[in-house]
Amino acid sequence: MKTSITKVSVLAIVAVALLSADAMALSKRRHFPSLQHRSQLELRIGVRDDTHFDRFYEYNVIDREGLGNMVVTVGYNYWADEHTAFNISAKVLAAETVDRYDEFGVYTSEFSVVALFLGARQYFHRPGSRSPLRPYVAIAGGPVIGSHTCSEVGYHLLAETETIAAAGIHLGGGFDVVAGRHIMFGLNAGYNLLTDFSEPVGGHVNYSGSEFGASIGFIF
Repeated sequence: MKTSITKVSVLAIVAVALLSADAMALSKRRHFPSLQHRSQLELRIGVRDDTHFDRFYEYNVIDREGLGNMVVTVGYNYWADEHTAFNISAKVLAAETVDRYDEFGVYTSEFSVVALFLGARQYFHRPGSRSPLRPYVAIAGGPVIGSHTCSEVGYHLLAETETIAAAGIHLGGGFDVVAGRHIMFGLNAGYNLLTDFSEPVGGHVNYSGSEFGASIGFIF
């Protein structure tokens, strides 16, 4: 829990500093660039609340690498008008690689949980407003893909990959800050509500939970 709070605090401090600097610069301008019929490539990095997950341990671990409770999202947004944006995104909710050994050799386990979402954002700001802040609410949904790969190197080589699917929706909100004609920063918070996998992926059958993040986007 303390780790999650620390990461959220660092993300928030960095994002707020950037947003404040851009807001001050933009407040001196008379007009803000229109977003209607424009597109954006967005990278969002955040954390999810995993305090409700039981810790999953494996014995004889040599190395363990992964995202932990971080969430990485890559998305594309399109503004139909100044207040409505549609988006498609790939959200990596969890990913980890574990190497361990036993009497038969070295065993490697890899898993990932990726949500492929379609969604929309509804912005709330007055047309022609001098404020760079653009608050919004968001909804998205789609399939959630869980992949698990196991391989063993010892007396023989064994590799097995399994992919299973669930479904989910994301409900949330936040605000974006227009930092120029081509740059936008943002902060967001929300909840991922997912169905259970038919069997555990990375030790868990469900990855529902709250999410907090900061983003940067390139507008074109």
